[in-house]
Amino acid sequence: MLLNRVGVRSILRNGAIASFGFLWWAVGAVPAAAQGTWATTLAARDLDGNSANGPEAFYDATLRVTWLRNASASGLVTWWEATEWVAKLDVGGVRGWRLPRLVEPGRAGCQWGNHSTDCGYNVRTRTGGTTWTELGHLWYTTLGNRAFFDSSGKKEPAGWGLKQTASFTNIRSYGYWTGVEYAKDRDYAWFFGMAGGGQDRIDKHNVAYAFAVHDGDVGAPIR
Repeated sequence: MLLNRVGVRSILRNGAIASFGFLWWAVGAVPAAAQGTWATTLAARDLDGNSANGPEAFYDATLRVTWLRNASASGLVTWWEATEWVAKLDVGGVRGWRLPRLVEPGRAGCQWGNHSTDCGYNVRTRTGGTTWTELGHLWYTTLGNRAFFDSSGKKEPAGWGLKQTASFTNIRSYGYWTGVEYAKDRDYAWFFGMAGGGQDRIDKHNVAYAFAVHDGDVGAPIR
């Protein structure tokens, strides 16, 4: 299905409001109860050599990747534009960025559901040493957000939506591309909806944001 830039909003957004969080990297604040692991698993990283202006990225100790702090630096782009943008991204001399990864558990294709699937809400994020969806793990586990549907299928449970963003900037209540094409139809790619925690596939001609991630721990620690 191909949507224009107006129509795509109905799929990639569902009305949640982004909260830009606290400068916990500077003041040592702790997260609210039941709102993720970010205070202990994310560490601020300086990429431009000037720690006084704050971090440009955060190292995720669980996934062992570094997330760019500005979650929508790409602007709204097609999947091809997103892959080109992230391949050229240079932040303080740090290159080698990529789009987030996703692994389809079980058979190929969208297995829609509200619990522990690859497509839908409350998706499987990480088991043992396998990360099934990096964006899903960030949204559900690290930040502690709650989906538009709970695991029983109840719509709009209490506290749902993008309520916690730690100290990332510009996490939009919108869709974000992964770098993974949809195996059953290469005209589609997987994306993650930041507004309500939904994961699905969508035509690559649509527009979404690109959240840059880098393997390993890059940059200098900010104490």
